[in-house]
Amino acid sequence: AVKLAGQSETSKIEFGTMLQDDGKGAELVKQIQRFASDTPLAAAGIERVARTLLQFQVAQEDLLPIMKQLGDAAGGNQDKFARLALAFGQMRGTGQVTNEELNQMREAGFYPLAEMAKIVGRDVSVMKDEIAKGNVPFRVLEQALKDATSAGGRFNDGMARASKGLEGLTSTMGDDLDSLRRTVGEFIVDSFELKEGVKQISEGAKTTEKAFSGLHGSIKGLIIIVGVLVASLMFLAVTWKIGSSMIGIVIANYAHMTNTFRWVTGACADYTKALIINTGAAARAGYANATLSGAVGAAGGAMRAAAASS
Repeated sequence: AVKLAGQSETSKIEFGTMLQDDGKGAELVKQIQRFASDTPLAAAGIERVARTLLQFQVAQEDLLPIMKQLGDAAGGNQDKFARLALAFGQMRGTGQVTNEELNQMREAGFYPLAEMAKIVGRDVSVMKDEIAKGNVPFRVLEQALKDATSAGGRFNDGMARASKGLEGLTSTMGDDLDSLRRTVGEFIVDSFELKEGVKQISEGAKTTEKAFSGLHGSIKGLIIIVGVLVASLMFLAVTWKIGSSMIGIVIANYAHMTNTFRWVTGACADYTKALIINTGAAARAGYANATLSGAVGAAGGAMRAAAASS
């Protein structure tokens, strides 16, 4: 919002300079913003075209009517609008119609050769030759543009028709939202005296720079060290805050973590106990097996001795 307000103020200053009157510049910007809100054209694009036409000495009171005609001829298309305006301005600057600029217009979708031929009462083929010879004054093109975009003309209400489409509606919505943000931004700038605040910050920066430049090298180094130290302390403070948050999370979950630890410890103890029991059982089984083997061996020896006595 503040950025849009600043851009609007810059536009007022620029047009005020071009018109040599700040009041006229501010009024023209308001007119352009209303024009953008009522058409598929964006305010920024209209401002660029207005600057172009002013550079070709179009009077302020003629700007909006001519831009409406060019916008209708362009069918509300921003790019075609700018290209038609440039060709129009170039022919206005030279005071005569040229085939080169007419071809630029044709590429942008508007070719008023038939309208011009009708105005001067000539055939279209003859009209081309007259233009090539430089015999057609700019006022003929100017009248042809009016006729083509007036009631009954081929391009009458071209922007109005385009504004009913999705692209046109979206563009108009964007301009309306920008208008709202711009109004809010202007309120913020005025209410909080932002321009004065920016000036004070700028002056403070200049004063600080001047004072710093006049210091001895060792003092500058000390200031830099202190600055680094302060920045480090701020970093530590932020880090501590994050660490404290983590500690809080750990404390909050301490009971759950303790129970989990106890369960794991208990499970490990049970496993160890079972391992010991199994190991003891395996030892006892080994001992019993050895005893049994000894008994079997003794019995076999006795049997062999008895057989020998017989």
